[in-house]
Order: sequence, then structure tokens, then C-alpha cells
Amino acid sequence: MFYAVVGIVKFFLDYGQPNFANELVNDLTSDGKLYNEIGSYEGYEFAYSRKDAQKDSLVFVLKINGFEGSIKYEGLAVKKNNEWTLKRMVKQNK
Repeated sequence: MFYAVVGIVKFFLDYGQPNFANELVNDLTSDGKLYNEIGSYEGYEFAYSRKDAQKDSLVFVLKINGFEGSIKYEGLAVKKNNEWTLKRMVKQNK
């Protein structure tokens, strides 16, 4: 019962929030060139304003971390019918 309640609460808290970070990370980490810059993949950081997430467009920062370095991206996503679509993402210079 506890897990069902937690799942329902999490669903309502996450409703409308961006859910594309994992997909972006999977796409980026499937490119072997990434590992030349960061070494072995360690994890990622995804930042955005929850207040902005309630709007139709969202600026975000994605940082892919490795054991030898990291790469930072800035992006813009747009929400339509409560689904987020990536509009642009730019790799930041070191």
C-alpha cells in the first residue's frame, strides 16, 4: 500500500515536469567520441527551474560527468500537449 501511495504522489509531482533527460543522456553516451573527452562515464546533472517547467518552454543545463572530465550542454525544450520536445542543445566551450 505504501509503495502505491508513493507512486501516485510521485506521478502528480512529476506531471508536466521534463522527462527527457535520461533519453538525452542515453543518446549522448552512445557516441564513442564523448569518452575521448570525459573518460569513463560517471553520471549526469540536469538542472532547470521548476517554475519555468510550468510554462511552455524550458531552458535547461545538462552536464555529463566522467572520471577524466565533463561536458556541459545548454538547451531549450518546448511543451505541447504536456510532452516535452527538444528544440536545441548546444555544447558549451570548456
